[in-house]
Amino acid sequence: MKRFLSLSFLVVAMGSMALAQQGHRDHGKSHAHNPSAARVDDGDIEATNRGGKKSTGAPCVMSRKGEAAPFAGNSSYRSGTSKYDNGIHRGHFRFHGYALDFDGTCAPSPWYGYAHMPAYVETDHLRVSHDPLFDFGAGSSHRYRPHHFPKFDAGRLDCAADRISEAFRGYDFDRMAWLVDSDSLVQVQVGDADHYDMRGADFKDLMRDLLDETSTSSYRVKSTRSWNGGASVTVEHSFVDPWGQRKTSVHRYGLKMTDLGYRLASFRADSR
Repeated sequence: MKRFLSLSFLVVAMGSMALAQQGHRDHGKSHAHNPSAARVDDGDIEATNRGGKKSTGAPCVMSRKGEAAPFAGNSSYRSGTSKYDNGIHRGHFRFHGYALDFDGTCAPSPWYGYAHMPAYVETDHLRVSHDPLFDFGAGSSHRYRPHHFPKFDAGRLDCAADRISEAFRGYDFDRMAWLVDSDSLVQVQVGDADHYDMRGADFKDLMRDLLDETSTSSYRVKSTRSWNGGASVTVEHSFVDPWGQRKTSVHRYGLKMTDLGYRLASFRADSR
């Protein structure tokens, strides 16, 4: 597998403001993870550990180089996974770049809020996103009509939203796999943590893993928005965790229009 980051370029440091300059926002949450002001040099990439007090969110670890600081192990972040007793969680993940514990050379997985899924992704499989954060709230509200069109059209937002919801309801990722170009990059946003890019092929494996390993109750499209050249689909994922508790996570799909229809440009997961 092609590697986007070399570990020789990864050093652990305190925060930077480079991603904030690219449009990093906290989406209404705490500013605990905001990068601190630091002069940066283009091209320098690092893994950063915020350290300090116990945090309820994922660590911010993908950033441009800031002021160097020694790495101090932080056990307050999530580690390990919890298995289902009913055999749903098999642990045979398609994606082979997960990390179970935070050690400064990994970034938060989009599934950080799912206790039965690995919390981190090795930075070897990622690259710092040089694009501004995808704005899921752009454009205007679109009136989504579920299954209104009998013929599938890759350039029609309703069809894209249909296929996204069908994938989880039927445990069949192929229903939405066409949205992801295996050779392109997908921007991943995780809570208040910094964003990163990963290959479409790797993102497909990540999404298949969540679908296969989760006891999903429902996957409902809550809203859609559209604008010239792009769109967004917001979905509410209701599932039962390993302890039998009902949980909810909001998934946001950022789409761009191509000659082949809509394709995934960005993804964000927020657990409640």
